Amino acid sequence: MPLVSEATATLYEVTPDDPRFLALLVELDAALAVVNGEQHDFYMQFSQAPTLDYVLLLEVGGAVIGCGALRHKDSMSTEVKRMYVRTEQRGRGYAAQILSALEGYAREAGFAETLLETAHDLHAANRLYERVGYRRIDCFEPYVGKELSVCWGKDLGNLWVSATE
Repeated sequence: MPLVSEATATLYEVTPDDPRFLALLVELDAALAVVNGEQHDFYMQFSQAPTLDYVLLLEVGGAVIGCGALRHKDSMSTEVKRMYVRTEQRGRGYAAQILSALEGYAREAGFAETLLETAHDLHAANRLYERVGYRRIDCFEPYVGKELSVCWGKDLGNLWVSATE
């Protein structure tokens, strides 16, 4: 059953081993290999599907076109992982829709904040995170000292203090 359905876009919760999710990750990983260059293997070790706790797929017109996931860091923080929308579907608000649903799940699960890391050179992604209320933070482990990394955090409005403050 869909979690969110707006017009022709529908979000579904799936398991990390869902073949449709894994197919999108092949595309995402190919794009990130170009951005990350020689450091790609370092970043990939922290993004493997089996380590994810919550996974969403976005379907539009019967085709899966995007995904996002969470990996719980501790009892207060969860990390946004594997955000991706196929190139031909970008600029239509789908990434923001996926991110909003991930945040909603995290909020309902009692997390105080969402964290994420992205590449400095992914300008559209960085603009999205800023636009939807994320703030630049010092990079958290394992991204401390990584020149390619930009880290973001968002307070989810739950009552306890953020782990990054």
